[in-house]
Amino acid sequence: MRLRMYVIAIFCVLNGLWFTPAYAAARCFSETSYCIDGAILTYWQTHGGIIVFGLPIGAATQTTVDGVQISAQLFERNRIELHPNNKAPFDVQLGLLGVDYLAQTTGSRIPQPGTINEIDNNGIAKSARKNCHWFAAPQQYVCGDFYTYWRSHGIASHQRGAFSIAENIALFGLPITGVYQETINNQSLQVQLFERARFEYHPENPVPYRVMLGLLGSEMLSQSHQGAMIPAVTNASATPPFVLADYLATPGILQPQDLVSFRTSMPNKGYWNSDSANDMTVIIRDVRYINKLKGQRASIGMKFMVGIITIVNNRPVGGASIRVHYADLSIVDLEGNWHSSSKITELIDLSLTYKILEPGQRFGGRVAFSVPMDSAPGQLVAQFWQEQPVNIELRVWPHFQ
Repeated sequence: MRLRMYVIAIFCVLNGLWFTPAYAAARCFSETSYCIDGAILTYWQTHGGIIVFGLPIGAATQTTVDGVQISAQLFERNRIELHPNNKAPFDVQLGLLGVDYLAQTTGSRIPQPGTINEIDNNGIAKSARKNCHWFAAPQQYVCGDFYTYWRSHGIASHQRGAFSIAENIALFGLPITGVYQETINNQSLQVQLFERARFEYHPENPVPYRVMLGLLGSEMLSQSHQGAMIPAVTNASATPPFVLADYLATPGILQPQDLVSFRTSMPNKGYWNSDSANDMTVIIRDVRYINKLKGQRASIGMKFMVGIITIVNNRPVGGASIRVHYADLSIVDLEGNWHSSSKITELIDLSLTYKILEPGQRFGGRVAFSVPMDSAPGQLVAQFWQEQPVNIELRVWPHFQ
């Protein structure tokens, strides 16, 4: 029996089936000159990265939370804390900065009692809306885009399906206020406080990024430097606020260490786009790998890459039209091999098809490519009829890598 166990153990080690947890090497950010490593880096990468937590704005330090000394590191949007006495995955948590912010702005860590607004701005009862959820403990609704965002993030305790409500609560906590209007950085925004975050609605951003998390970590750091107890609503953060145009203007090339996961799974946030100063803009988003489409499996050693393509004719009125078709799109993988858009694109729901785009018009749809199982797309090439080719470096992640 003992010999059999040794054989099994050796087999598991050689095949990567038996391992001790290993954390990624430290990752440093020139923007703030701080690094992340260990369990904090793993948590940061797994649960949203820059878009959820922001950049590190301090080194990991010892701090006291509820009378207990713990290790923690401050980020632009929150504080990541290590709680070794908790069972995984709850041994790493976000700080209760939403509760702290409520205390700083109202003088109480507990929401003030008041009348719940049961009717939305359109006169519809929130209880009748499918995109509203009632939380009995704090006596608050979360609705619309805020609810969609809250439900799409969580601390997974399993590897299947969508997040449960409990897993959503584990990340951002419960709502502690309703939606209200607040001026932040001279901009009037709809916001809602949760125990561990401040949700903000930015209507000027593209749809996937209209809900952003407030810079509570930066505001905390700013106030600690100023020695103030109450944060100025029009805050002067230690780091500049998120501006989508800045990310579009300053893309970054993915580093070799990023490509390890890039070959097996695509980042779930952001999109790639060509230079809008060209005659046309080509955007690819929601890119993912799939092994089977409409009953057809990928060839041996290959996988399907599916994404949503949007093409915009930027020419002024009176300019030339653009002929668009999925057959004019190709993917160049990281090894330099070309892969044209497969006819299986025609089997995909909402597939990109033939279209004549007049000046000012846009058109889009889903498209599929077949790429090697152990590779990843490096470049999208759009060579439409009688047009100059448009190249998008898919190793460039302009938003939230």
